Amino acid sequence: MLFRKFSFPILLCLVLLCHTAGSQSIKGDTIYVNTEVEVAVRFPELLENYYTIPNKSDINIKSLGNGFTLTAKNKFARAITLFVIEGSRNHHFFLLFKKDINYYTLGEIDYDFSTTKKLEAHVKQKIAEREAMGNYTDIITKAKASLDAKNYSEAVEGYKKALTLMPNDGYVQKQLDKATKLLNSGNKKKDKQSKTDIPTEKNRADYTADDLKKYYPGIDFSKPPAEQKFDLMDAYDGNKESKYYPQVMQKEPRLDISAKDHHVTLTCLGISFSEKRIYVDLAINNDSKSDFLTGVVKLFLKEVTGKLIEYYPLYIYPPNLPVIQPGKGSRILVICKAMGVDDKEKLLINLTDRLNKVELKLAINGSTYNEEYLRAGSK
Repeated sequence: MLFRKFSFPILLCLVLLCHTAGSQSIKGDTIYVNTEVEVAVRFPELLENYYTIPNKSDINIKSLGNGFTLTAKNKFARAITLFVIEGSRNHHFFLLFKKDINYYTLGEIDYDFSTTKKLEAHVKQKIAEREAMGNYTDIITKAKASLDAKNYSEAVEGYKKALTLMPNDGYVQKQLDKATKLLNSGNKKKDKQSKTDIPTEKNRADYTADDLKKYYPGIDFSKPPAEQKFDLMDAYDGNKESKYYPQVMQKEPRLDISAKDHHVTLTCLGISFSEKRIYVDLAINNDSKSDFLTGVVKLFLKEVTGKLIEYYPLYIYPPNLPVIQPGKGSRILVICKAMGVDDKEKLLINLTDRLNKVELKLAINGSTYNEEYLRAGSK
């Protein structure tokens, strides 16, 4: 292999060029599209290449030299990720359908990055916003810790501070109301465990394999229920990502969406995203008098028309689904293909037990789903 010798000035220039390109690269901005208007995106130099994940979508992308225009083919267009290369810069965007785009607000229909000065200013602004979001996450994490420790005055102050950074966060407002109520009540009664408390290893179901064979001789708990359907079109190996699942489940809960049947509660604690997958974190708490044998999981997209589209899970973690004793709780993580959800649509999650005695039906609003998606994309 031959190596060329570069003088120090040339090397310095190369380093500066790389640094400049990095400081002018857009990483994870969201662009809204719809069927009624062409949204324009402009860059300083001619496009070298662009592509999307997935590569087929319901969003039209028309190249125009140093930019492109975007339109949705229909109102059910799914979210995609767009990667753009221009002028030695690498950008990526999240494209989402939005029904109500303000045509009179130029920033919503014309994303003008047509000069390096504009591009740098935009990237700096986004970096500042992400740093503020990092501070925001720290604040609500500390406020949640104060709430759990029954330091209600500190929790109230923390949530109030968080709302000054993001006034429209419904979760934080709900937590503030909760902390304020507990503070005003004087905490005279011992708090009962919240239904969304994350089960720990100490309170997980602790039957041995021999116990299960003894109590439920007709069930093979080493395998999912025979009725459980998986997406076999996607060559997904859940074992390869097994180290990642505990990290997802250790995140601070962002959601508190529950369904209850026969004294068993199913709660969605959060949704995480990758380019091709969603990870739905579910807590199961059993307040009944009998075991809950975690069974079949089904996911549906409920469109605005009422039509249901079923999405089969790619994988469910842990693969040995928990058997939850009375008064105890456990967690599962459901991995599914990424999907675009309109604000007015719903993501439905149904969970039954192996004995078909309990059916839990959870509904997540599309607006909540998209808030989680945008939060993930801003990090």
